[in-house]
Amino acid sequence: YSDDELNVIEKGKNYGHPKVIGYAADGNYDGASAGTNNTTSSCPLITSEAANAATIGLSYKDPLFSAYARPKSEIQAIWATNSPPGNGSWPSEGWSGLDIYKKTNIPGWKNSLIAASLKWGRLVRFKLGSGGNTIVSIGTKDTASYFNSRNRSRDLAFDPNGRDIYVIMDASTTTSGPSAAYPVVPSCLGCVQKYTFIGYKDQGNKSTIPTYVDVSDPGTNNVCVPVNSAIINDDNNNLWVPITGPDGNVVAEIKANGQNLGVVTASVYKNNGTLRQHLGKRYLDRNLTITPAVQPTNPVNIRLYISNAEIAAMTGDPLSSITNVSQLKILKNQDACRGTVGSNTSLIEPDYIEAHGTDGYVIGGTISSFSSFYFGAALITLPLDLLTFKGTLIDNATLLEWETANEKNTDQFIVERSIDGRNFLAIGTVAAAGNSSANVKYNYTDAAVTTLPSNVVYY
Repeated sequence: YSDDELNVIEKGKNYGHPKVIGYAADGNYDGASAGTNNTTSSCPLITSEAANAATIGLSYKDPLFSAYARPKSEIQAIWATNSPPGNGSWPSEGWSGLDIYKKTNIPGWKNSLIAASLKWGRLVRFKLGSGGNTIVSIGTKDTASYFNSRNRSRDLAFDPNGRDIYVIMDASTTTSGPSAAYPVVPSCLGCVQKYTFIGYKDQGNKSTIPTYVDVSDPGTNNVCVPVNSAIINDDNNNLWVPITGPDGNVVAEIKANGQNLGVVTASVYKNNGTLRQHLGKRYLDRNLTITPAVQPTNPVNIRLYISNAEIAAMTGDPLSSITNVSQLKILKNQDACRGTVGSNTSLIEPDYIEAHGTDGYVIGGTISSFSSFYFGAALITLPLDLLTFKGTLIDNATLLEWETANEKNTDQFIVERSIDGRNFLAIGTVAAAGNSSANVKYNYTDAAVTTLPSNVVYY
């Protein structure tokens, strides 16, 4: 009648049936039976679930989760009003197939168990705790359900791409009977249905992503961490398409406004240490770089996610000029992903800044192209104009040459090198002119370039 169980099966354990239904401590089947009715069932009468569990002893194991664990009074009412019982009124679902989602493409789904439900033709999701042996809430609910239909969902499987879900439907309802809610004849006999996650609907130019989806923590500090790519095409170019991190939580969302951007890649840098600053201007401990296969030709909307801790570091620094999250601006430039600002930024006024769930904020903005995004109170500009920068391979060494103008109080140039375009390391310095209104030319030779394990090198 109720208390469909989700169990972790272990050697030598006793799960109580038919003397304990669901959790032993709730006693909701005390005085009832696990069978079809109290008078004709061959199952024993359950005088006390707790006492039965104690009699079983140390081998007894409670379920990981028990669904619709109604109070004893409600269970007794079901017995009293169902003779013979009709399963349409039972608070049970008839879970059938079970699978675990371990990918990171669907925000918030990583390490979720998904059950196929026969009775209401839907999928039910359970979120596993960090140790894998508890069920944690999804927002304020114990489960989330999807795809209610006029079918009996018998089994499911996930595609390795992390976006596609396959659900097989019963060809007949006679396997265990229809529910009272739907006809005897299902609407799709024996079908295999494919569902694809492509993004979230727009509502008032904001995403409908659930607020219980956490802000992503890239997991490694002080390096650029590649995150999941997204695909924006005809299927979802008017939806909010999320970019997720290695933990399966949200990094950013893009609404391309009808434009196909192709495969969108991204990287996140999270600073751990003293709040970063450039020429006295502090900026947030998170920055990210987003690169679509095709840059948009018209404005697109973005949502960029940051954590409470990152905001607290800004508001807690008296030199940040940020006392409230509403003062934060988006700072955009042409950097590849890196740990410090490397070129002049342009300022993007946010369309809105809102709390996202309990652990973060989302900053919405409108942009005309993608590159790197920092966050601060004001523009970050370099103390010079960079006119040219080029590299040439000469005699197994790289000759780097650049030219500047209008230098103001410059000390030195730090030359950085990378083999992946994301993680840069300093390899040398060149003294700067200091102050100059005239053009100044510089150069640096990287003699170690041919020893690197790559045919492409970035500076």
